[in-house]
Amino acid sequence: MRRPGFIQGQAALASRCTLAVGGDAEFLARASSVDQARDALQWAREQAQPVTILGGGSNCLVADEGLDGMVLQFLPAQRRTIDRQGDHVHIGVAAGHDWDRLVEWSVKQGLCGIECLSGIPGLVGAAPMQNIGAYGQQLDSVLEAVTVLDVATGLEERIPRGDLGLGYRSSHLKGEWAGRFLVLEVELMLRTGRPDQARYGQLQEALAAHPEPSLAQLRDAVLGLRRSKSMVYDRTDPNHRSAGSFFMNPRLIDEDLLALEGALADHGADPEALPRYPDGDRWKVPAAWLIEAAGFKKGLERGPVGLSSNHSLALINRGRARAQDLINLAREIHQGVAERFGVRLWPEPVFLGFEDSVEDLLEAPK
Repeated sequence: MRRPGFIQGQAALASRCTLAVGGDAEFLARASSVDQARDALQWAREQAQPVTILGGGSNCLVADEGLDGMVLQFLPAQRRTIDRQGDHVHIGVAAGHDWDRLVEWSVKQGLCGIECLSGIPGLVGAAPMQNIGAYGQQLDSVLEAVTVLDVATGLEERIPRGDLGLGYRSSHLKGEWAGRFLVLEVELMLRTGRPDQARYGQLQEALAAHPEPSLAQLRDAVLGLRRSKSMVYDRTDPNHRSAGSFFMNPRLIDEDLLALEGALADHGADPEALPRYPDGDRWKVPAAWLIEAAGFKKGLERGPVGLSSNHSLALINRGRARAQDLINLAREIHQGVAERFGVRLWPEPVFLGFEDSVEDLLEAPK
């Protein structure tokens, strides 16, 4: 099989990723249909080329050496209504649809369920991989199923929510199935009527003047909060070259929480000042709080990289950075928090093209 015309050789990836770092893809396939995706995968199999799936590039870190083999992007962005039952509307959205444009559309249609996920960059296909969440909402509360293409066989499969292994910023698609499937469509169950009351503290404060906010008011409040933290992608913002929240919030068992409180006391801090939120049988602790308590403040600069001036959880490319520069800063923060508090912070973005594991990269000797 000859290489399809839509597969280009030696394609830059830094310009396709919000961190704006990383080397080139040996081949880049931008598929505008399921048939093109199948053709690309067949060509890669016949050429014995490894395949890497890339979404919108907003939640990944590409190695400076780039990626061998073929990088595959799925571009279709249509929506369809599958069913309506009472106040519930079952929709299917192609994986290439921009996530925030979907949220904007749902709000205009009066459909509740994803309004607090406004402003999250990236494509719909990546949403179930990360089980995205923000401001008191999480995708798994409305996700019904995903339709995927098996990379090895080219066969389609519909996987219901209960089989996806969804957790905090995780799923089988990101974990044990990583690289096995290309997401084609995501099914959501939204509803009409009034939105749920805001549960996140900062959002409640932002909506103080609106005790029963509309969907539009909720979306505007979320976007305002995200903009104040440079968490809406805006090329005019000096903090825009980032992957958003770089570290996930640690989820601690009771014993580890007590150890963290002891470490805080040992360093002269008040353990009661530590924010913590019940999360099932664990306690979720804000990674940003730990990062700042360990001495890494907003606006920190390390040559061409640093921390956002508006949010200590966002590592930024200040200009002309390399992926290795970001790894070095991430390692410094990871080890600094661990040494001070005994808690290890792990990245949310997917690392692509690195020979070493994420654990080895962050725990290597300084």
